Amino acid sequence: MSTSASAILASYPELPVWLTPPQLAQLLNVTTRTLERHRSEGRNAIPFVKHGRRIYYPRDVVLDYFNRHIVTSTAEAKRIARVA
Repeated sequence: MSTSASAILASYPELPVWLTPPQLAQLLNVTTRTLERHRSEGRNAIPFVKHGRRIYYPRDVVLDYFNRHIVTSTAEAKRIARVA
């Protein structure tokens, strides 16, 4: 399975330009509460836009985030997690 952003996009051809927290949570296989915690703590947070009380994740930013976090080992993943 390829981990590139283009592969992710190909898996979700109808991926909207602006993702809601439930849509991103489904894509990442996490809960919306996890995304909320990450936004609140600034930990592993994917950049987002807040419009009033609504949260949106720009598709291009999400795909860029995926591309910047591609790793080849768990040690590398831990190193990235410490920096983020």
